[in-house]
Amino acid sequence: MAPDPYALCPCGSGKKLKFCCSNIVDEMEKVTRLQQSGQMEACSKKLAELYEKHPENLWVVTSRASVLIGLNEAPQAKEELRELLQNNPDHPQGLMLYAMAAFDTDGFEKSKSAIHRCFQKCLSVVPDMVGYLAVSIALEMASSQKIMAARQYLVFALKSVSEESRQDVFVRLHELDSDIQIPYQLRSVHELVEVELDGDDQKTLDKAKRLTEIGCYGPAAKKFRELTESHPESADLFQNLGLSLAWEGDHAGASEALHKAGELGEDSFTALECEVIAQLLDLQETEDRVEVGATKLELTSVSQALDKMTDQDRFVKVPLSDEDKQSPGAPTEFFQILDRSPEGITLTADSDLDEVPRVVGHIAFYDRSDAEDLPSRAYVTGFPSQELAASFDVLREVLGETLVSEAPDTESGFEESVAAEEYALFWRWHNPPNTPVIVRRQLEQRQWNKLVNEVWPNTPLQGLGGKTPKEAAEAGDQSIPLLAAAYVFDAYCSRNQYVLDFPKLCESLNLDVPEKISVDEETPIAHFTSLQLKRIDVKSLADDQLIYVTNRAMMLRHGAFLYEVLQEILERPECEKRVDLSQVFLALVDLCVQKYDREAAFEWIEKGLVWSKKQQNAFELELQWKMRALTLRVEDPEDAELPPLFDELWDKYGKKLPELRQHLSMLAEAYDLPVKKKTGIITADSGQSDAGGLFTGDESDESGGEKKLWLPGQ
Repeated sequence: MAPDPYALCPCGSGKKLKFCCSNIVDEMEKVTRLQQSGQMEACSKKLAELYEKHPENLWVVTSRASVLIGLNEAPQAKEELRELLQNNPDHPQGLMLYAMAAFDTDGFEKSKSAIHRCFQKCLSVVPDMVGYLAVSIALEMASSQKIMAARQYLVFALKSVSEESRQDVFVRLHELDSDIQIPYQLRSVHELVEVELDGDDQKTLDKAKRLTEIGCYGPAAKKFRELTESHPESADLFQNLGLSLAWEGDHAGASEALHKAGELGEDSFTALECEVIAQLLDLQETEDRVEVGATKLELTSVSQALDKMTDQDRFVKVPLSDEDKQSPGAPTEFFQILDRSPEGITLTADSDLDEVPRVVGHIAFYDRSDAEDLPSRAYVTGFPSQELAASFDVLREVLGETLVSEAPDTESGFEESVAAEEYALFWRWHNPPNTPVIVRRQLEQRQWNKLVNEVWPNTPLQGLGGKTPKEAAEAGDQSIPLLAAAYVFDAYCSRNQYVLDFPKLCESLNLDVPEKISVDEETPIAHFTSLQLKRIDVKSLADDQLIYVTNRAMMLRHGAFLYEVLQEILERPECEKRVDLSQVFLALVDLCVQKYDREAAFEWIEKGLVWSKKQQNAFELELQWKMRALTLRVEDPEDAELPPLFDELWDKYGKKLPELRQHLSMLAEAYDLPVKKKTGIITADSGQSDAGGLFTGDESDESGGEKKLWLPGQ
C-alpha cells in the first residue's frame, strides 16, 4: 500500500511526506520490501545506491544506518550518522541509531554520552528502540559482573519496550534474580531514598530523580554529587549517589559513596545495608586478587597425548555431555588435575581433611583445526600453587615427546581472578570413587565448620580495614562493618548452597542480629530489598503477602530464609491450596540435605508421603516419594532401612512398572548395594536380555494395561 502523502515523512523532519521526501518514495518502498523478505544484502546494496545519490537525505541515511547495524557494520553506520547529526543535532532517529552504532562499536563506557543524550531525546519518540538498547547494555553489564547495573537497565527496559518484547525482558530479569551465583543482596530491588530540600537544591534533586527514571544514571549521579557537596552530612544523598553510580556500572565510586552513607546513617539497618553493598562491590574491584593462570601446550597429536593420560591417577577425565560437546569452543576432552593420586586413599568420616585429594587445576584438550590454523593443543588452567606446579611437572613427564612447546596463554583472552579474601575460603575436592556419599557429606560438613569457625574469622578483610573478623570483634569499634562482613560471608555460603547458622555466627562475634519486623497489609513489601525481606516476621504476613514472599524466596534461594517461609506455608491451609505442596516438601528435603541434617530430610519425606496418599494420583506420588527416600538412603550402604525400602519398590511397584526394576537394577549396580542379587543383574553377553544387559526379574504381565509413569532418574 502506497504511503499517505499527507502523513509525517519517515525521515523525521516533521514535514508532510508530500512536501519532503516524495521524490524517493518508490525507491524506499523497494527497500522496505527487501527488508521484509529478509534480503538484507540486496537491501544494503540498494541503499548504497540511494546514499550516493542522496547523501544528505535523512530517510536514506537513517535507513542505511539501521541496515548496516543489522549487518554488523556498526563502525561505518556510526561515521555516516555522525555527519547527519552535525547538521541535525536533535534528529531523534539519528540520535537513536548513532547511540546504537556507538555502543556496538565501542561498548558502553566510551559511548555513554551518546547513550544518555539518546535516552533524553528519544524515549518519547522511539521507546521500543530505547528499550532494546537498554537490554543490550544490561547484557554487557552482566558479562562484566556489574549486576546492579544490569538489573536496573532491565527494569528500565521493561518500561520502554513494546508489549510483545516485554515477556522476553521479564524472563531475562527473572533469570538474573534467580542466579544463585550472584550474591543475594545484589539480586534485589533498590530504590532511591526520598529526600526533601529547599530552593535550588530541590530543583537539582528533582532533575536527578528524573534522570534516573529515563536511564541516565551517570548524569543523575553528577547531580547527586553536587548535592552531597552542599549537604556533606546527608546519608540519604550519599546513598542515592551510590545507587546511581552502581546503576551506571561505576563500582569504585558507588562503593565510596555507600561507605560514606553507612558512616553517616542514623538508621542502623539502612547504614548496614549500604555497608553490605559497598563491601560486595569492593570485592569485585579490589586489586588484592588471586589470578587464575593459563598455559597453552602445543602437541604433536591430541589422540597420542590422551593415550598417555590413560591410567594416570593424578589426572581425572571429566565426561562431556552431548550438549557440552556441541557447544561452541567445546574441548575434545577435559581433565581435572589433582594434588595427589587418590589411589590407596580410603576416606572415613574421621579422616584428616588435608588427606582429601584436591582439584588444583584443569586441562582442556583441543584437536587440530585447519580451518582456524590452530595446532593440536591443550590449555592448563588453575590458581597458582605448589600443588599445581608439582602436578604440572608430572604432566610434562607424562606427555613426553607429544609436548612440542608451552607458553603463557595470551591468545584465548581467558582472564579470571578472585579476591584474596574469598580465595582463602576456596576449596574443591575429588573424592576417591570408593567413598560412600554419606562420608563425602560428613567430610564436607566438617570442612564448612572449619571455614565458619576457624578460617573466615581469621582472614583479613578489606571491609574491616585489614583486620580479621576476630580482631574486629575483640576491638569492638566496627560493629556495622563487622556485621556487614558477616552478611557478605553469608552470601558466599548461600552461593555455595551451604545454610549458614547466621545468629550463631553473630553470637560468636558479639554482634546483635537485626530484629525481625512485623508488617501489615499496607506495608509495601514489593519494594523491600532482599535484606529487608529477610527481616520480616513471616507470621505477621497476610496470606497474599506470604505467597508473594514465597515466590521471592524461591528466587533468592537463601536456604535459611526459604526454609522459614516454606514452613509457614504449611501452617496455613488457605496458602496450601495456592502452592504445589509436592514442590514445597521437596524443597524442604533438599534444604535439609544442604544443612547436612539427614534425619530432618527423612522427616519431610515422610510428611510428603503422608500428603501424597490423600491425592487423586496417589500411586504415582507415593512412588516418587519412596524413590526420593531411596536416593537419599543409598548414600549410606549401612542404612538399615535401605534393604526393606528397596524390596518394597521392587516387589510392590516393580510388578506394575517393569521399567522401574530396570532403573533399580542400575541403581544397585552404581552404588554397589547389598541387594544386587535380587535384581538379577547379568552380563550383557549372556544373551538373555536386549535391554542393556539388565534382567527385570519378573515376567508377570500384571502391568499390561497400566499407564507408564515418569520415574525419578529416567
